[in-house]
Amino acid sequence: MINDRERRIAPTGAEREARKLFRATEAKEALSDYAKAQKAFHENRERLKAERLAREASAEAAERGSKLAECAREARHQAALLPKGPVRDALLRKSEQYEGQIPNDSTYTTSEPR
Repeated sequence: MINDRERRIAPTGAEREARKLFRATEAKEALSDYAKAQKAFHENRERLKAERLAREASAEAAERGSKLAECAREARHQAALLPKGPVRDALLRKSEQYEGQIPNDSTYTTSEPR
């Protein structure tokens, strides 16, 4: 019976050097793969953040435009209930101010639906 220890041959100096270089190359590849994954993750996170901020800004602008249109409609409605005079004129001027602040978008109307 041959002992397993006797069978095992010690690696030569060239084999040890080759293994050493191979391990170093594998380590560099693993680090570069990790760096690529991290870079892709951060780029994706930044893209999603920019999209979210754009959506929030758009929603805020839409909400502000909607509120301004509502204020303009209400001022016109109140002015319509009053007789001609300085108060009515002030309300109409105020509704025009609100209308001037509304973004240029056809979705905001200040006239009452008929």
